[in-house]
Amino acid sequence: MSDTLRYFLTYRGAGLPLTLTEELAEADLRHRNTWFEARYNGAGQLVAIDKRVYGDIEMQHRYDYDADGRLWRATVTLGEDEPVVRTF
Repeated sequence: MSDTLRYFLTYRGAGLPLTLTEELAEADLRHRNTWFEARYNGAGQLVAIDKRVYGDIEMQHRYDYDADGRLWRATVTLGEDEPVVRTF
């Protein structure tokens, strides 16, 4: 199965993976300055988030899951900072 790309306005909560809310259609992006691009794998797991501001990537999240489908690693990059890796 291939990855699926979806778009969102914002997220809620502080846990990982982020809970994205207010889904946007791709056509809606023409009228937005900021949005989140979310990539889901074939199993429906959220594997990547890019926060876009005026088209540039301001924040990245990458998620890895174990064989049972549980989150085991999250890599978060903010701007030009070094990535922060959390394992669970």
